[in-house]
This record gives sequence, structure tokens and C-alpha cells, in this order.
Amino acid sequence: GDLLYLIHWKARAEPGERPPAFLAVHDGVREIPLSIDVGGTDAWPTVTPEGLLLFLREGDNAGIWAVPYDVRERRVSGEEFRVAPGGASLSASAEGSLLYVQREGTEAVNEMAWVDRTGRTIGVVGSSRAGLSGPTLSPDGRRIAFAAGPPKNRDIWVHDLGRGTETLA
Repeated sequence: GDLLYLIHWKARAEPGERPPAFLAVHDGVREIPLSIDVGGTDAWPTVTPEGLLLFLREGDNAGIWAVPYDVRERRVSGEEFRVAPGGASLSASAEGSLLYVQREGTEAVNEMAWVDRTGRTIGVVGSSRAGLSGPTLSPDGRRIAFAAGPPKNRDIWVHDLGRGTETLA
């Protein structure tokens, strides 16, 4: 499959700041810029089975964004829209479920939430945790691995969706 990733095009940036980041796709032979500005962040790009390219954006319009994406043509095929303001660290399953971390205010305490295709929160997973980031669904959709804790001492946890339990990995 294709590889979606960030590229930093040369642009003026203040000292100590990162230049603007844009999404690109690599088809195994060439890099194809998608011209989607995600701000100065790690975008976590992924494509859903329905053909939506999901990505994170920072700045005034921070959160999880989506844009229709033509996988065969490797191009954006519609207008961008925000799915989850304040959303971060997204993961999408093969059947189209979206899991992400919801940032709450200025504190570094986050929670994971399930959302439907319209962006409406339909459930929260586990409890809020300091430094929660990087949730990733297991291939069978039964567990979620995630990081949590202070920046220099994060642990990897596994949440069992059936049991509702969390264990240190």
C-alpha cells in the first residue's frame, strides 16, 4: 500500500519554530504532495475504508480533520472538514471506527473517545490520564495500546475493551 507521511516544505519560520508541515503520499516510486497544511505537528495521517483521509492539525483550527481522498488517483477529492475539535493521536480500524484522544483544556490530562461518522462522541474508553497519547487498536479490535504518564517517564498500557481493564504492558 501507499505510505502517507508529513513533509516540511521550505518556508520562513521564526527561530526555534518548525516550518509548516504538509501531507504527502509515497506510492513506492514517487512523492506526491497533497497540499494539506497541518500546521507544525505530527499529523498521524490515515485513510479510512470509506475513502476519508484523517489527519491532525494544530493552531487556530486544531483537532482531527478529514478530507475525501481518492485512493486510486492518490489525490484529495473534496473539501476538508473538522471531525473532532481538540482531538489528537488518532487510530482508525479496518471497518471505519475512529478512536482518538480528547484534549481537555490546557491540562495534559486526556481521554480516549469513540466517535461516529458525523464526529459525535458515542463513548469514552477508560479513564482520563495525564499524558495519554498514541492509542492504537489491535488488529482484532479487542484491545487498545496507549502511552500515559509524564513526558520523560511514559508507560505503555493495554486496555481490554471486553473486560474494561487496563494493564501495564
